Amino acid sequence: MQPKKPEKMTRRAAMTRLGVAATAGYLVPGLAAFSAAHASSSASSSSDASEASEASEASEASVASVASVVSTPSLPSLPSDAGITQEQKDAYKECGEGGGSESDCLSEADISL
Repeated sequence: MQPKKPEKMTRRAAMTRLGVAATAGYLVPGLAAFSAAHASSSASSSSDASEASEASEASEASVASVASVVSTPSLPSLPSDAGITQEQKDAYKECGEGGGSESDCLSEADISL
């Protein structure tokens, strides 16, 4: 038998070989890492179960803080162009801080809207 004469490689064959080598070089490290992770997770699950450690002591409960004072809703603000004097505004504000309703404070401050 006569030895075969090597043929020239075509561009298509060269590109095919290059593509196969590049694909293998890209996939092999990822598959190896995946296999290693799979092996380590199954190894830890198949090992003998260790004994449970003792429970730690509970810490002391903290002291509750004092509740804040509930604020009362404030009265609506007065219109600025209603011709209301500063004395009427002050009386309206004082009445509202005392817990009066809007209508009571308006009549107490002698304000008509």
